[in-house]
Amino acid sequence: MPTDVSMLRRGRVYRTRDFLQWTTNPSRLARRLVAEGELKPLAHGLFVHPEEGRFGVVPPTDEAIMQAFIGGPFVLTAPEQWNALGLGTQACGDQPAMLAEGQREPTRLRAPPGATSSF
Repeated sequence: MPTDVSMLRRGRVYRTRDFLQWTTNPSRLARRLVAEGELKPLAHGLFVHPEEGRFGVVPPTDEAIMQAFIGGPFVLTAPEQWNALGLGTQACGDQPAMLAEGQREPTRLRAPPGATSSF
């Protein structure tokens, strides 16, 4: 198991299975990196190696989170995108959601408990 975090890229979102390339027990490596402050948990099995910006930690982009979560092609839609198209947001929910192939109900994406901002 690597002893330094040079293998991680700042700002990248990781799934637990991404750590298989460095260890045979990716869950333990993820827990260790969270305990050391190198990773921040976003959701169950989803982590970010935080990037420091001028005003503190820079949250990962919605696209980076969805790319790590889904791994394939996706279309991101939320109030910000609706406003950019001039569609308004009055009739729409304010919480990002994902509808995977074969699902009947969307999966709501929420910030973890104690988070200061939602994604």
